[in-house]
Amino acid sequence: MYIVGIDIAKFSHQGIIISKENGEVLCKSFKFHNSHDGLNLLLQKIREVSPAISDFEIGCLSRYFAISCSILRSLRKVLFMAVLF
Repeated sequence: MYIVGIDIAKFSHQGIIISKENGEVLCKSFKFHNSHDGLNLLLQKIREVSPAISDFEIGCLSRYFAISCSILRSLRKVLFMAVLF
């Protein structure tokens, strides 16, 4: 099982992928934009770790609620989401 952590901002986001079992960083922090190409980059990074999307749990930290929901709906699986005001 893997965890994808996403720090969502207005125009670009930071992601990281770690192993849930031992905390090993499997994909160093990477930047992706708030666009179709950016989401494709995120999915590419996820698939480089494992082709089975069901192997992943997604967590987001954001003050941009609408952007967070859009990305998470695209990925279809949520571990947690924190909304900062």
